[in-house]
Amino acid sequence: MELFQVFWDDQKKLFLEFEKNDEEQVLFLPEKINRLNIQFEISKIVKQEICYKESPSLVSIKKIYHSNEFLGFSIELDEIQGYIDIQIKILRLTIYLYSGQRIEYTFSEKFNVSDIWVNDDCYAGFQFIDLSINKNQRKKVTQERVVQAIKTDFNERKEERTVIYEKNSIESIPMDQSVISMMNESNKTLKNIEHHLATLAITLQNMPVNPISYGPPSRIPHRIPGPGIERIK
Repeated sequence: MELFQVFWDDQKKLFLEFEKNDEEQVLFLPEKINRLNIQFEISKIVKQEICYKESPSLVSIKKIYHSNEFLGFSIELDEIQGYIDIQIKILRLTIYLYSGQRIEYTFSEKFNVSDIWVNDDCYAGFQFIDLSINKNQRKKVTQERVVQAIKTDFNERKEERTVIYEKNSIESIPMDQSVISMMNESNKTLKNIEHHLATLAITLQNMPVNPISYGPPSRIPHRIPGPGIERIK
């Protein structure tokens, strides 16, 4: 994954956009990502020379912007925007997946803060993902109607004023119980098969093994001539 673009957004946050290759487009789906860590370094420069360098900062990212080809996020750095003698260097990006896998990227790109453009539309084309919300939940924006009673001075009449505002809520998405039942039944079946295979292996180990004779083949005895079996009279 490569660092593709860096912008200031309209809220004075630094927006970083990374380009994904074909493999990463499948690997870094929103439902697979647990969190991200970004490490960067801020330095003060005088006449193109670094005269002061802060210790590297490590920021945990829980809100990302996702598209098929790109992955982006923003960090709070409004206190350094507008300075002409500040340089920022991106050091490392670490992505933690729910599978337990950790993928780490190192970078050497550095930017003068004054050279970073402001882009009000840097989030266009992205899907906003809040990783702090549980995977079996989703964020939903609902509208709630609030009625306020306002008392007027004219003949003590009352009038109602309606105010509509947006309220953020989290809606749980329960997993289909039939799917859970099928998974449990499959697990029981696999355990039974494993138990039978173990029993069969023990049985085969305890069976006696007849030695194979490599001597000359035994001769078939000749039939003795005679009346054979006589009937008793």
